[in-house]
Amino acid sequence: ITPLFTVVDPSVEVFGQFKDSGRPAVVRKNLESHTAWYVALPNAGPEPLKYILGNSGAHVYTTQGDIVYAGGGILVLHTKEGGNHSLRLRNGQTLSFALPEGSTTLVLDSETGEPLRPLPAQ
Repeated sequence: ITPLFTVVDPSVEVFGQFKDSGRPAVVRKNLESHTAWYVALPNAGPEPLKYILGNSGAHVYTTQGDIVYAGGGILVLHTKEGGNHSLRLRNGQTLSFALPEGSTTLVLDSETGEPLRPLPAQ
């Protein structure tokens, strides 16, 4: 891939470098109002993003690969497969669901975890 962009700033914290050039490929810079991350190339796996989110103060609702939308008091969970799934609410409460085979969409109150539409039967 060309060109490969890099960061030229001595005040950044380097988390990854290009193998051939040794130039910064993944960096973090703490600013007064926010923290900026720069990632030069996409990664095929979830681990770099999990690390960045975990170190940025972001809330992680689930680590099971499900899709989560949150906002306006609503929490929506989309699953690809059935089975046991869990969500961790911002208040620290963990919700567990035994879902039927196939994909499922749950719509919940984001504060209480109460279903806003009926849960699917197992």
